[in-house]
Amino acid sequence: MFELYIKNENFDAKVSFDLTTMMKGQMDTKARNKNISVAQYLRDLIQRDLDSYGEVLDYELQLLKRDIENAYKLYNDAKESIQYYEQKAQNYKENIESMKNEYIKKSKLISQSNIVYADEEEKIKTILLDVFATNNYQFDSVMDMKEKIKSRANNIHANSFLVMKLTIMLLDGEITLRELIENPIQHLVDDKKVQSTDTQDFISLKENLWNKYGESIEKQEQKQQEIEEEKNIIHKSENERLKYVIKKAYNTNYRTQSVMEGNIEALCQKYKLDLVKTSNIINQIYQNKLDYLKVMKSDHIYEYCTIHTPDKKDLEEKTTQPKDEQKVTPIQDMIIHLNRKEPLTEIKDLNSFESQIRRKCNYRSDIKFRELWDILMQIIQGKITVEDVVNQQI
Repeated sequence: MFELYIKNENFDAKVSFDLTTMMKGQMDTKARNKNISVAQYLRDLIQRDLDSYGEVLDYELQLLKRDIENAYKLYNDAKESIQYYEQKAQNYKENIESMKNEYIKKSKLISQSNIVYADEEEKIKTILLDVFATNNYQFDSVMDMKEKIKSRANNIHANSFLVMKLTIMLLDGEITLRELIENPIQHLVDDKKVQSTDTQDFISLKENLWNKYGESIEKQEQKQQEIEEEKNIIHKSENERLKYVIKKAYNTNYRTQSVMEGNIEALCQKYKLDLVKTSNIINQIYQNKLDYLKVMKSDHIYEYCTIHTPDKKDLEEKTTQPKDEQKVTPIQDMIIHLNRKEPLTEIKDLNSFESQIRRKCNYRSDIKFRELWDILMQIIQGKITVEDVVNQQI
């Protein structure tokens, strides 16, 4: 191994020496050809390489310089383009703002053009309320109604366009009569509610319309509520259906007992209730054997009435007894019952109270309405007291 290494080393040295000798010979030859020394030839060769490298660097610098200039040009072009589009964007923005302001301005003008002065508003609303609230007009059809409403508007020089627009809105259920009174017409026909509701003119107009049409509107609303209630009551529990039938029978002014019984029978069939039990409860309420309010508050009316139905003797024991154990007359019994529900001296609504008494007397053959009503009026007016009646001091 060692001998081989030595031989290889000697071989490399020999090759290197031979190459050097050859190159030296070549330089000597080239130097003699140029008539210069070998040293000068070597200096010239090195200088030529240096000059050649410098030319390469100069060329690369020229390329870099050109690339930089192109980059600057692209940068400036992009910058100018950005400035151009920024200015264009700013112009668009200003144009948008201008159009928005114009839109708002015109929109306000449209809204303000819908403002109706108080005298005109009163004309329009009066026409509509006369038709839809009080039914002062008779019509053959919806078309006939529209034509007559428009004719009425033209006759009194009201804005027929607004009258017809509101007519259609009422027919389509878009607004109610209550909303017609409570809101300015501008609010009803325009989404932008620019008209004030605090002006004295509008407040006075609203109050006047309510005074004239309020009662009719409230009756319509109550009737509509009853219709909706009647539609939904069939799906309620048995106790809720029973309450509904008792309430309807109690608040209806029937002409005779037979009419009431026929109506109750129809209601029981419609709402799937026990006719015998239901009729018995209603009759006992009319006879003051059951308290209407307590019955209506019960969660299980059938069971409650079975347990709490008193006989006549129990009922008399619960009432104020007359002096000397005198027997209670039907009129005395009724007055005691009415006074227990609500003190007779505090009755406010005489019309409603009179209807209630008439209804009760229709189902009580032992009480005459006129006789009972005369006594009740004396109690209400403070001429006599309930104690006077109970003690037969009348």
